[in-house]
Amino acid sequence: MESWNQAILLAKFELRNSKKALVLLSLLLIPYAFFIIYSTPMYLETGFVLYDPFFLIIIGVAALWARPKEFQLKRAGNNSWVNPYFIMLHQLPISREILIKNRFVIYYAYAVPLHTLFFMSIYIFSETMRTTLTFPQYVAFALIWISFGLYWGSIYPVTDLGEAPTSSNFKTYLYSILFIIVVCGGLFLLHVYTGYGVVYWTMIAAKKWPLLSSIASMIAAYIGTILALRQANKKIKEIDYSI
Repeated sequence: MESWNQAILLAKFELRNSKKALVLLSLLLIPYAFFIIYSTPMYLETGFVLYDPFFLIIIGVAALWARPKEFQLKRAGNNSWVNPYFIMLHQLPISREILIKNRFVIYYAYAVPLHTLFFMSIYIFSETMRTTLTFPQYVAFALIWISFGLYWGSIYPVTDLGEAPTSSNFKTYLYSILFIIVVCGGLFLLHVYTGYGVVYWTMIAAKKWPLLSSIASMIAAYIGTILALRQANKKIKEIDYSI
């Protein structure tokens, strides 16, 4: 726990210098939230196809859109990708454990407030959502997706450690494309064979099993974070930060 506290203290400087980005992120939330609120009735009635992709974009990638450039990855001279600010931190007498957890704290500081505001906005302004789910059921629905944002988003703090130069870039790109195809294909097939998308079925899960859904989602978020921390510990040893 002490290492997490130190990671939080270390994150304060970066977050203080990211205030404009956090404000911009909040502004970017408005059109997306409006789209989801406006299209929820259509989605529940007809299975509106664009609803799921927009929803997944907000939960999966939107949290880091507005991150300041000085805290983003940049290509280095040895063909690796590194975060200049993280290189500076790495040169200080700070343990690897704290450095790694600091990257997770930064992601949580962006993602959790964004996702919380997003779900609050939907429940406040969407009469259809309030009619469909009771408040406890909606809390379970929100927890399912906030937890998803945590374990899916764990890839970002791991990536933020940097990317070592590799001769297998083609394989990396190929696997990434195949992964996207599989995910999109799975979502498409779910929609074709059931008439509804993944967001709808998580609503059903939250409605029928609110407590079980909440607990299972939080456990998944915990396991995802633990696995990502282990991956980060391996990765930080592979990257040359002496550039």
